[in-house]
Amino acid sequence: MPASLVRRFSEADEYVACLQATKAEVSITQPGHFAAKLARISLHRLWMQQYSETLPRVAHFDNAPGRAIIAFRTRPGPGLVWDGAEIPAGAIMRFSEGQSGFLLSTGPTHFGTMSLPIADIQAVGATFGDSDFTPPSEPLCLIPSSAAMERLQSLHEAAAHLAEHAPQVIVCPEAARGLEQALIGALAQCLIPIDRQLTVVGNRDHARIMGRF
Repeated sequence: MPASLVRRFSEADEYVACLQATKAEVSITQPGHFAAKLARISLHRLWMQQYSETLPRVAHFDNAPGRAIIAFRTRPGPGLVWDGAEIPAGAIMRFSEGQSGFLLSTGPTHFGTMSLPIADIQAVGATFGDSDFTPPSEPLCLIPSSAAMERLQSLHEAAAHLAEHAPQVIVCPEAARGLEQALIGALAQCLIPIDRQLTVVGNRDHARIMGRF
């Protein structure tokens, strides 16, 4: 059944304990008052989350297997570093299945995630231009067209707004299905390959160094 949750946090451990499809440990890297906000939405197949954080931090994450997970900025902001590589503005991060890694922020951050069961994302790829949307064997960063990225960010923001201000819409099966289809369509437009779109993020040396740290 569709559901949503919106919470604010002042403790980093409580914040990451509430994440969906990901386990994480966070170390705040700057003195100050930590505050975070999480909007978490479960539709029929699609899960999405929207995050805002006030302080820079290093997070080690372990994604759950069985789902294709992507992440992207929901607003412009300070740098994000994924396993040692800077994430360009307007980029989407594609995680490999069950991936572990590190994500470092350098200031107040706003970003979001979306995920689908792997069989579902493969079916979506087949529908949209006979593309392969299977999670990559190595994590990737891709740059969609600005129009496709703006549409995805706009729909993601609209869903988070509904979760906070009109959660009764989310739990309505018909409304949830329409929202889900719009979000999946926008995501697919961002994942369809275009020239020079894909770049390998980081490398194993970076991951090993961060692991030792």
